Amino acid sequence: MKNIVLCLIFALFLTACNSNKPQEAVNAITAQKGNKLNEEVSIQNSKIQSEKEIKLDILIGSYRCPKTKDAYVFYSNNTGQFFPGGKTPCSKFTWKRVDENVTITYEIYGDQKLKFNKRNRTITEQSPSLGTLIFNEE
Repeated sequence: MKNIVLCLIFALFLTACNSNKPQEAVNAITAQKGNKLNEEVSIQNSKIQSEKEIKLDILIGSYRCPKTKDAYVFYSNNTGQFFPGGKTPCSKFTWKRVDENVTITYEIYGDQKLKFNKRNRTITEQSPSLGTLIFNEE
């Protein structure tokens, strides 16, 4: 607000000094203010975009099943690894999460569905041979 008042006073001063150029001075001042405003909006938009890019999925991390010692590791680039018995990784996969539903896709075995509990930070797997397996975040 203070800048606008100063600009108007400056424009009036120019009017008094040179009656042929006051509108040009006002136009120049207005254009300069508009450019600064556009720059500020552009900077804010780029900050918002970079904050969105930085936001990581809450699923990212390591999860281990106390019953079988198996482990899943979910990386930020939507890939992961499965460690049977907690040993050397057996399978690599890609993953996608929509709410509590996690789909992991193995190159050889295809898709597998898991459930992610955000509050408890656990993953649930329905195993045909072992029943329900709960993986806790490490």
